[in-house]
Amino acid sequence: MSKTTYAVVDLETTGTNATEDRIIQIGIVLVENGRVVSTYATDVNPEKTISPVIQELTGISNEQVKNAPIFEDIAPTIHSLLAETVFVAHNIHFDFNFLNNEFERVGLPLMKNAGVDTVELSQIFFPTLESYRLSDLSQYFGFVHENPHQADSDALVTADLLLEIEKKIMTIPLHTLEQIVRLSDVLAFESQAFLQHRLERRRLSEGEHLPEHLHENDGLILRNKEVQETLFFNQETYPKTKKQKLRLYGAVNEYRDEQARFMNMVYKHFHENPTEKNLFIEAATGIGKTLGYLLPLAFLATKEEKAVIATPSILLQEQLMQEVLPKMEQFLPNKLHATLVKSARHYIDLVRFKESLLHPKPQKQYRLYQMATLVWLLETQTGDLEELNQTSYTHFFYEDIRHRGIRFLNPLSPLYVDDFLCAVKEKIGKSNLLIVNHAYLVNENVRGEFALPKAKYLIVDEAHHLPNTLLQLSSARCNLQAFMRELKSLFEDKGVLEVVEEEIQEKLSQTILRRVQLLRFSLSNFDRNLEHLSVECKKIAHGNEEIFMNEEQIEQLNIEKEIFLSQLAEIWQIAKEIETELFVNIEQFSSYEQYIMTPIFDFTGKLEEILMLFTRFFSEENTSLVKWLTNFTKTQSITLHLQDFERSMLDFSTWYARFEKVLFTSGTMKIGNNKKFLPTQLGIEQYGFRTIPSPFDYGKQAKLFLPTDLSENGELLNKEQLSQAILKILENTEKSTLVLFSSKEMLTDCYNLLQPELFKLGKEILAQDISGSKEKIMKRFRFTKGAALFGTDSYWDGVDLPGDVLELLIVTKLPFENPLRPFVKSYYDYLSTKGLSPFSSLSLPKAALRLRQGLGRLIRSSSDRGVMFILDDRILTKGYGTRLLAVFPKDMEKNEGKLEDLVEKMREFLL
Repeated sequence: MSKTTYAVVDLETTGTNATEDRIIQIGIVLVENGRVVSTYATDVNPEKTISPVIQELTGISNEQVKNAPIFEDIAPTIHSLLAETVFVAHNIHFDFNFLNNEFERVGLPLMKNAGVDTVELSQIFFPTLESYRLSDLSQYFGFVHENPHQADSDALVTADLLLEIEKKIMTIPLHTLEQIVRLSDVLAFESQAFLQHRLERRRLSEGEHLPEHLHENDGLILRNKEVQETLFFNQETYPKTKKQKLRLYGAVNEYRDEQARFMNMVYKHFHENPTEKNLFIEAATGIGKTLGYLLPLAFLATKEEKAVIATPSILLQEQLMQEVLPKMEQFLPNKLHATLVKSARHYIDLVRFKESLLHPKPQKQYRLYQMATLVWLLETQTGDLEELNQTSYTHFFYEDIRHRGIRFLNPLSPLYVDDFLCAVKEKIGKSNLLIVNHAYLVNENVRGEFALPKAKYLIVDEAHHLPNTLLQLSSARCNLQAFMRELKSLFEDKGVLEVVEEEIQEKLSQTILRRVQLLRFSLSNFDRNLEHLSVECKKIAHGNEEIFMNEEQIEQLNIEKEIFLSQLAEIWQIAKEIETELFVNIEQFSSYEQYIMTPIFDFTGKLEEILMLFTRFFSEENTSLVKWLTNFTKTQSITLHLQDFERSMLDFSTWYARFEKVLFTSGTMKIGNNKKFLPTQLGIEQYGFRTIPSPFDYGKQAKLFLPTDLSENGELLNKEQLSQAILKILENTEKSTLVLFSSKEMLTDCYNLLQPELFKLGKEILAQDISGSKEKIMKRFRFTKGAALFGTDSYWDGVDLPGDVLELLIVTKLPFENPLRPFVKSYYDYLSTKGLSPFSSLSLPKAALRLRQGLGRLIRSSSDRGVMFILDDRILTKGYGTRLLAVFPKDMEKNEGKLEDLVEKMREFLL
């Protein structure tokens, strides 16, 4: 690209339709030789009304542009200014095409400029950022961005971004840059030529000298991994007294009586109470619970007697690693050597990624991910794909490069020494503290061999989540249509098995070749039976979305169940034999050959689980075993479900016996004085229970508002009524708000109704499963003042939002589970067989805990203030309402009345 003048352009328009809408502001910044040389900006009279939404977004009013020039008057100047330049924009397709459309409208020639898109280049060269919106990039890089969504300011920031991208390109090793350029032909306009030009300049000015923190291995440039220091541990005395604790950490950490009590309880349980395995501690939100259990571990855990901490989510795992442990290092350096442990699928497999580069796919998004990954490998020391901050990891690029596990690696591969999962395994051996999530811990039950070593100490944080995790992972399901698609991808022409036959035939024994052919034939036959089963299930469903399957209904399925199971067992046996022989001879296959075999290995692992599911679904009768199916009429798909309630108890968990001492802790464990609820759910009979009360003054810090005028005759609110109530509250506050729903359907309905209204108010609305992953939404919510976050189950608790981030909580409906769902109904039936009342023993306590957890989102320190609305008057009109209200602190003020009056009280309280 020979041109060196870059015209960075930003338009503000009356809308996105290039034919009907018009420009209302244009900003142009000219950049030469790495610096801004001139700017041009003007308002434009669009000769039509600017809508309120656009006025709110841009800050540009009809009055402001009334006396501005029309586009036809300034078009020649702009056309001349842009001549012989490289056109640069943040989302170039919009600005370039819109401007060309306007030139054509006023009779000027179309631009034929080369162009560069800073969105795509930012995604490639800054692959770990959470957002590529211009305002977010501006905040990240510290650019001066005084007027977001105004063309002059946006153009200047885009120019700064272009220079930042150029700066980053200059740091990329030549070899990596060459790989990126080869993949970049899919980029918008002439972005590839832009990169090629920089590559040629680099080649002329320098050789390939890698900096000390990087190295090359088998064609990939990788960052060196930090060598973990040898664990330093000495037998210092644990600081039991206040004086000792103040001496240890008083200079860097506030001393709190409740936290100190918690520390001593943990230490006593682990070190001075040899007979009691299980201890439950309900520690009020905000006492500093995490540091409270980490400090005792620093004096107890060794490389030989490790501690494991299990949190409910990956987000909390990362918070612990990145925020809490570094604080401890300030006053207890080198005491805790922690390793964050995740399942293999979270890590990149370098061999598989290398093969994806050697056999590139034409899809643009695939190539963009490849280029971004090449840059990320220069920065990451973990290989954890979560660092890439993608909204979703379901794209087939990530499926291609995900790690399958250490057993799938070839030790003779050059990249074996740099494998990230092997590095985690090595770190585990050198660490005294391992951090996992609940699902990883519970999945130890089904792994072929334990991934975690035997350990002396286990801490289950946010332990009230553990029963649900145990329930989820004692279940199984199979979507019949997805399973059929997977079968077809294996046995059909040009499918995986045929490709394996053709590509590596010479290296396969005759026995394996015959088995591959037999597997193709068997899968083809079985596919017809699977299709027949799907048809039979749809007959049983009769259009229902979910239906409980008892033995009588299973008998009504018109299929030969024994033949079906024997066919499936035979397929699994053949696949297993193929897998075993391939593994025995794995070293004779090239990386590419191993790459194309992977679907066989993946299939064999899934097949064993599916065989077990079908066997139990058709054959096993057990009062604790529940079977149901879901019928998705839109996608014409059937899913079979299996749930064994007995196996959700810790007695059935093989991992539980591998820990000597266990601490279960949470801010919400008991209901009133009932301490048995959580231990009973886990099936634990022998345990200790301690409580650390809240240190907060709820009388001054929080208020509960209960509107009485939202519904008639005690009926639940419909989506319109609920949306109006939420809007009434939100339009009267600038505070960030969490709105909790009991169903995703109602959340989506309210989002669709409220999004335009909140947009007019200048409020950003973030919604579960609409605005990105939970982790991405939470990070965005922290940095967006006055935002509204709509969430369901997982947002009730387990997320740390400081008081200045969240001051208003709206509960749209009492958090009871839907008793008509087959799973819930079946669980209630199971409890009834045990002589328990489902409502009083499970439904009501779980709802009560949820409300307590909701309050815990608001008040997390002595300086927090917050308001909680409950928009469901059943809490006032039903007999059980008093039991739900009893879970709130006695000194917390509870206000009933008209919504309008309560909103005014909220405004006064949150001033």
